[in-house]
Amino acid sequence: MVRETIVDRPTFLWARRAGGKVFVYRSPLVRETDELYLPVQAAVAALDARLVHRQMRQDPNMMFGEAEICWYHAPGVADDENCSIADAAWFLGYTLEEYVDLLVRDSLLVACEDGTYLPTNYAVMTGQLTPRRQ
Repeated sequence: MVRETIVDRPTFLWARRAGGKVFVYRSPLVRETDELYLPVQAAVAALDARLVHRQMRQDPNMMFGEAEICWYHAPGVADDENCSIADAAWFLGYTLEEYVDLLVRDSLLVACEDGTYLPTNYAVMTGQLTPRRQ
């Protein structure tokens, strides 16, 4: 699978591509018509990708204290496609350890005494985490 960082401009915009998916995390200050956003537009256009998810969230590390999250998928990529926690961490720009800590903090994972982690009932019931089938 092709993995690439499209743009990495702290506090403004970062975008990553993995296979047929493009993940964009941007400050509302960055518009789709800005020069900084052109590589993202090119990546989305090259994949003929469609927007499958958009949301705003508070983020004190982004310009103006909030960020827009957008997921784009190429044709043939299922909208409900799952990814590993390691892939999600990479998409979001975290180390695996940072992302696991974030999932524990947000009550999506429970840390067990033996050093393993389990998804919470809330995470499973809302579809945010899917346990791996053995």
